[in-house]
Amino acid sequence: MNFMQLKMESKQFPIVRTVVLPEECTLAFLHMVIQDAFGWLDYHLYEFTDAKGRRYIDPTDEGSELGDAKPVDATTVTLAKVFKKRGDTLDYEYDFGDCNELAITFVKRVKVDRKTGLSSYFESKGPNMVEDSRGLGGEGGVWAILREGKKNEQYKDVVAWLANAFRLTPAQVLHEPAATEIEG
Repeated sequence: MNFMQLKMESKQFPIVRTVVLPEECTLAFLHMVIQDAFGWLDYHLYEFTDAKGRRYIDPTDEGSELGDAKPVDATTVTLAKVFKKRGDTLDYEYDFGDCNELAITFVKRVKVDRKTGLSSYFESKGPNMVEDSRGLGGEGGVWAILREGKKNEQYKDVVAWLANAFRLTPAQVLHEPAATEIEG
């Protein structure tokens, strides 16, 4: 089995996740990996766009016919089909209202050493991203409020919102996951 190392980087924040996946994985599977790696809950639509402007979407997206070209079903396209050479990129957008955008770059092909496994290829930098946070100034606003703590007049409301909407604590939001947490 051939593996690919992909770097997934937020376009808005200094948050990076690097993962290794079999090249036979579909873009729909990559979407699920992204959800896990960035702490999202997968209840919004998503879209990948390649350098030529081709769109790859969730097949349940009923508004997918908008735009010039007919989009491609993300469940039918493998990583090997879109990442041909080092440096190839895909843009990923999740939750079109909040516009969470990532740049996904093909870093290299990886051979798995049975002794070391895949863990040496994983990287995680930056905290989790918060679903539906644009009304609070986006993730940056949520992080700032949580870091200020009770000194910030919005702190109590934000903590309640995170607990009720997502069952998250401030520590979970500010947590920078170790690569081993994503590897699973």
